[in-house]
Amino acid sequence: MNIRSASNLKDICNTIMNMDPRVRFVGVLTKDAELIEGGMRKDVSLLSSDKDDLFYLRIISHLNELKDLANTLGDLDYVLIKMASFIISTIRNYMVE
Repeated sequence: MNIRSASNLKDICNTIMNMDPRVRFVGVLTKDAELIEGGMRKDVSLLSSDKDDLFYLRIISHLNELKDLANTLGDLDYVLIKMASFIISTIRNYMVE
C-alpha cells in the first residue's frame, strides 16, 4: 500500500479527524506549505480563512528550522505545541515531495 497515494492520504486524514470531535485540523503539506489533503474541520477554525496559508507556511518553516539541527541532535520525530486555545502536533518527514 502506497501511503502517498491521494486516496490513502484522504482516508488517513479522515480517520484521524473522525477519532475525536476536538480535532480541528488534519492535513498533509508539501515542503512548500501547499495543502494537498485534509484541512480544517468545518465551523471550528480559530483562524480567519485568509490566515490558513500563513498558518501552514509557519508550520513548515518551523519544521525546516528544526531539521537543520538533525546532524547535531538527531532526526526530528514530532513537534508538540500547546497554546491556550489549541494543541498542535506535527509528525516528521511524511511530507509529500
